[in-house]
Amino acid sequence: MSTSDAPQATDEGSGTLVSAGSQLRDHATVASSAYRPDIDGLRAVAVLLVLLFHADLGVSGGFLGVDVFFVISGYLITGLILRDLAAGTFSLADFWARRIRRIAPAALLMTSVVLLVGAVLLFPADFEELGESAIAHPLMVSNFYFWKKTGYFDGPADLKPLLHTWSLSVEEQFYILYPMFLMLLGRSPRRVMIAALSLLAAASFLMSVRGVQLTPGAAFFLLPSRAWELLLGGLICVLPHPERLPRGWIQLLGLVGSCTILTATALYTSNTPFPGVAAVLPCFGTAVLLYANGHQRSWIGRGLAWKPFVQVGLLSYSLYLWHWPIVVFLRNQLGEDFRLGPRLLAVAASFLAAYLSWRFVETPLRHGTVGYRRRTVFAAATCACTLLIAVGWCVQESKGLPQRFSPELQRLLASMKAPRFQKFVLLADVTGNRLPEFGDRSGKRKCLIWGDSHAMALIPALDETCRELGVRGFQATYGATLPLVDFRSARDGSAPEQYDEAVLNRILAAEFDIVILAGYWSRDSDNPDFLPSLRETIARLSSTGVRVVIMRDVPTQAGNASSLIAAPLRRGTDLEDVGVTLEQHRRRQQTADEAFAALAAGNVSVVDPAPFLIDGADRCRIVMNGECLYSDEHHLSVAGARRLKPLFAEMLSALSTSKTAGKTAAATVAP
Repeated sequence: MSTSDAPQATDEGSGTLVSAGSQLRDHATVASSAYRPDIDGLRAVAVLLVLLFHADLGVSGGFLGVDVFFVISGYLITGLILRDLAAGTFSLADFWARRIRRIAPAALLMTSVVLLVGAVLLFPADFEELGESAIAHPLMVSNFYFWKKTGYFDGPADLKPLLHTWSLSVEEQFYILYPMFLMLLGRSPRRVMIAALSLLAAASFLMSVRGVQLTPGAAFFLLPSRAWELLLGGLICVLPHPERLPRGWIQLLGLVGSCTILTATALYTSNTPFPGVAAVLPCFGTAVLLYANGHQRSWIGRGLAWKPFVQVGLLSYSLYLWHWPIVVFLRNQLGEDFRLGPRLLAVAASFLAAYLSWRFVETPLRHGTVGYRRRTVFAAATCACTLLIAVGWCVQESKGLPQRFSPELQRLLASMKAPRFQKFVLLADVTGNRLPEFGDRSGKRKCLIWGDSHAMALIPALDETCRELGVRGFQATYGATLPLVDFRSARDGSAPEQYDEAVLNRILAAEFDIVILAGYWSRDSDNPDFLPSLRETIARLSSTGVRVVIMRDVPTQAGNASSLIAAPLRRGTDLEDVGVTLEQHRRRQQTADEAFAALAAGNVSVVDPAPFLIDGADRCRIVMNGECLYSDEHHLSVAGARRLKPLFAEMLSALSTSKTAGKTAAATVAP
């Protein structure tokens, strides 16, 4: 989310945005130039929703504050550009220079401070990723970086201090393209402009709806599926204003707009497919409020214009910039102790940092005499961004500066690394018979592991075991994609719909001796399609006589591994109690495990990795014998995967069972 919209006054001197007056070719006024404190109040609502959501203070749908800001930005930027176009004074260079002065100083300062704090607090792997994201931010591609790197609602994303810059990149990309679009329209009549904005917004909305179904990660992070929200604000800006509407209608519109936003906030959760159709409620509500209060203020508009709301609205950009790194660093340091007290502290610290940033960075550079010359603005921004990129590159190339820690701690942290087999096997690789191989390439017996990133994490143990036993291994793995036919998950970044069917067809054609199914089962086991899809998959595999092994999931920890061990390490306390209990793990996996037990028969077996990952007290430890068994919250590290070698050795040693016997037993499993 970003609050980086244009200022409301002609010289950007008012500190808030109001759409400016403009005459189109048909001499219709686009919007009023009067200052609108209700927009600052609406900004305050948006940023508070996001802040409370990120601090985990009971606002489950607070993330939609981003969408409120997108609509506001589109509304105000459109008014600013159309006013200057109508006056014949618009210049792309001047527009971008104003955007740089508005956005860059506070954002670059925040990123620099985050890097400094990260150098003190973050472990090497996390610091290395921070360096990468610090490169993406000034290049205005943070949304692409985080789309490829993680999902917004995923657990590990909670520890990425610059994750929130994705929305800044969306707006920055919009600011590059949108002014040129309006320039093409020139001084077109209002009806032409409304039609053009409507068509473009409709196309973007359809991409968003379809994208949520096919590529939810891209739909969430990328501009094409988000542009309609900003364009909706632009459309409201050029619509005829409601000065002739009865007062009662104005009040009704204000009530409808506010109730729509609040309803979405209450109903939505991190599991809501978003944006797509779900984004209509907050965006529609924001648009209605902007429209209803454009000529005369409704009761809701008067409430939004309340001075405390207005003041928070003035701080909203800086508050958005600083709150997320503060939450992330506190969560990183406290782990499971990040409870109500620290969360409230994070909110208070965010307001303090926001005020200081607004008072001493935003305000002087926006309204003072510093940096008014366009050439100076571009030169200063280029130098600052280049320096920041260079620092981020150094952090990345140094692998997160592990030299900051003792040799003993370096060895422990090195064991946290993810396996080198973390490979997404593409649909083209499956259909083209190009499955990646591991183990003994000359082996006569063939093994396939099929699943998501949890399956990828197991491959180091499988690879070493296959080499030792002369087994040729193959992988069909794709993140966020369970090895189930006819099953669609809401998880970000999942494979195309036909992926699992293609894998199953490859298995049927390739005569594998054993197929291992592994995945993050508990995340989707409540889905009503889970059991039918599992039953269908097992039945079709079993009909070929191939031996099928279902790998129960590894224990999911209570938080990211690096976060959970950070506090004990800094206190110098033992790590023996860090990890969920076996009982907690069993409860979490119960639904999936019951489904597996019902299907185990004949040549279908179920194996459990948990006994290889617990200590004598039945605790699923994160650190054992000086090694970290996890790379994050629920993925095993290389060291953790290697603890499963005895399990795989037993499994692969049993491949002497004939396929004929397997086919006879397979008949006991039916769809």
